[in-house]
Amino acid sequence: MSSKKLLLAACGGLLLCAFCASTAKATLQIDFVLSGSFANQAALDNYLLTGVGLDPATDPKMGIVDHAGQIFMIDIVATVRGKNTSSQDDALQSIHGNVRAWADPQATQGALKQGHFVPFGAMDVSGTIQLFGNDPYNGSGSQNGKSQDLPPADGVIDQGSLPNDQVFDYVVLRAAKPIQYLQIGTKPPYKPNPAWFIDGVNSNGLPDAGFQTAFDPAGVVANAPMGTMLLYADQLNSSGTTLVNWLPRLDASGAIAVSAASWSEDGVANQQSPYSYPGAFSTGAPVELIIPEPASLSVLALGALGLLARRRR
Repeated sequence: MSSKKLLLAACGGLLLCAFCASTAKATLQIDFVLSGSFANQAALDNYLLTGVGLDPATDPKMGIVDHAGQIFMIDIVATVRGKNTSSQDDALQSIHGNVRAWADPQATQGALKQGHFVPFGAMDVSGTIQLFGNDPYNGSGSQNGKSQDLPPADGVIDQGSLPNDQVFDYVVLRAAKPIQYLQIGTKPPYKPNPAWFIDGVNSNGLPDAGFQTAFDPAGVVANAPMGTMLLYADQLNSSGTTLVNWLPRLDASGAIAVSAASWSEDGVANQQSPYSYPGAFSTGAPVELIIPEPASLSVLALGALGLLARRRR
């Protein structure tokens, strides 16, 4: 079977699983979170200078695409959950895979006719290339992968590789060492941040000790996410939905590769092969970028006019 057919077959199963990942008992989960959008490049440039110009997302999993040239900021959030009550023996060092966009199969087409991703994380160790990974996931071995429209083609240039293709074609976010006990900061020694604790109940009915690289269970920002990217909406379709998510590295058979992630739970390295998906390793639901159907926009407009008329009475 060709690499393209393998990726199409694998994507069909893996991307579908992304919708059910929230109910799976995953020990490592990679999640894409929409931070907001910029009206255009000038707004982004202003944000880089002043910190002002980002239109915050009202829904971390959905954004409305209303004009070409719009730029979406998306964060990569990783969560590791162990089974014991200790919070000091879970760690994450790297993830290896693809940054993907594709047309929602339940829609007539994607919202984006053309688009491309740009890394928006930290600089690499040489200080010359901006990466997808934020500090400390910008260590040696980190890379942005190959820019190409992976199948099924939708006009958006993805970052990544066909299954079992060149190792340098994949996106890699990697720390110099496994990041453990919520270690944060720009340089070692890192300082623990209690806001990263995951206080829940695991499958054994015990307190679930672990950490998350961006948000606590209440949604309070604790620190920078594992990685950050920009998605440029270069050209639009008249309507549709584009989905954006992480696709782990695949092997020649289309299964998740052993090198797709390196992490540990309860002090034990978790690099078993093959991975259970969703299960030991999963992705969250994709970010949805939507251009509503014209009829939907008319309904929304009529609703707004009706509300305005009621307020005037």
